[in-house]
Amino acid sequence: MVQTRVKATVARIDALLKHQKNIAKLEEKQIAPNVVKAKASAARHTLWLIAREKVLVSRIVRELKYTPLERKRLLDKVNKTVTRCARWSGRFALWTRSTRLRRAMN
Repeated sequence: MVQTRVKATVARIDALLKHQKNIAKLEEKQIAPNVVKAKASAARHTLWLIAREKVLVSRIVRELKYTPLERKRLLDKVNKTVTRCARWSGRFALWTRSTRLRRAMN
């Protein structure tokens, strides 16, 4: 019984992480707020996709059926991990750009 609960929880967390990665990709893709009218439709569509992914994450969390305190603890842990990964990828991108600039200057 416990094994099935663990497997189901792990599967839901994997799905949750997949949707959070999609959110991160879409937010990177998102166009700046002061876009020209030609790209306004694409920007709205991207915002809509981000909102749908957030709804899916929320539904997955509700399906977990843990106590509110345990749910909050798990969400905080997942959010910290995602934030840490986003920071690391941002630093890596900055490091890559600075390395390219150094190579170009030499």
